[in-house]
Amino acid sequence: MARRQRRSTRERRTTTSQSARPAAHDRPVTATAGTTLRRSGRAGAPVRAGVARAVGDPSPTLEREAQQERGFVVKDFRRIGVVVAIMAALLIVSDIAVNALLP
Repeated sequence: MARRQRRSTRERRTTTSQSARPAAHDRPVTATAGTTLRRSGRAGAPVRAGVARAVGDPSPTLEREAQQERGFVVKDFRRIGVVVAIMAALLIVSDIAVNALLP
């Protein structure tokens, strides 16, 4: 079944009639919004990295979530440490085995 257009198509601009408005690359360069770092409370405003934005005591819910996140991080580091220790032990054992088999 043929597709039905619900509205009429617009006329294309001719190449001879140039717009009086300058193109985006013809406009003068001004300072961009992200070049200056401000410390404002507005949403979406850029903030310096590493600077605490919260003021006052944390809520009990936030503190509980932070404690849970720290627990996950400690578990992850523990797992990484165990894997590294096992890999080092296997490397040492395989080195000894190779040296024993091929003197």
